[in-house]
Amino acid sequence: MENALINVPFNRNLCQNVIVCFADDNLLVGTRHGHLLMYSVSCRYGEQKPDVQLLRYNKNFSKKPIQQLAVVPEYQLLISLSGMVLLPCDSRVPNFNW
Repeated sequence: MENALINVPFNRNLCQNVIVCFADDNLLVGTRHGHLLMYSVSCRYGEQKPDVQLLRYNKNFSKKPIQQLAVVPEYQLLISLSGMVLLPCDSRVPNFNW
């Protein structure tokens, strides 16, 4: 049986309050400052610590705190809730534009 949660230290300067969402092997992180980050998380067999790499970072994603993130993998769609506004984005585009 595999562990569902793995404790991985991330950038401590990011911020304290984050929203996290998984999409395949990618970890999406939304911050209270409106920043959106995408990390690649891969675990190699026999290694204790997963390999974590920052793939994309958009510090101008939202002017308000990101309150919720959801991914629709069939359409490669990212949906974020920020300040009572739903924002659909193409998760394949580098800056998460819509």
